[in-house]
Amino acid sequence: MASVYRSYQLDNRVHFVSITVNPDNDTPEVLTKYAKRYKADPRRWHFLTGPIDKIQTISIESLHIGSKEEPVFHNTYFVLVDAEGWVRGYYDGMSQKGTKKIFKDIATLLKETKR
Repeated sequence: MASVYRSYQLDNRVHFVSITVNPDNDTPEVLTKYAKRYKADPRRWHFLTGPIDKIQTISIESLHIGSKEEPVFHNTYFVLVDAEGWVRGYYDGMSQKGTKKIFKDIATLLKETKR
């Protein structure tokens, strides 16, 4: 995610959100240290935490990741969401193919938003 962030850090149309799935460990202080390690601009890369039941609800109902029977504990997938809040794609952040695809799809979305 850091490499995707660096590629778009100067484009104010692109924002990044990292949501912890381990809020007991990932306190706001821990997330702040993590953000500093990756030189994340807090106006553009948001690190979120909260009650686990709310995180699971967002994951399942909004991002369509996991299920009530098999909740999300941790994964390396990115979810691309457009400015209207629609999920546009899922990408394996650990694969070269997934990373190339998200770059391509972000570029496509940015072209669409210029209209």
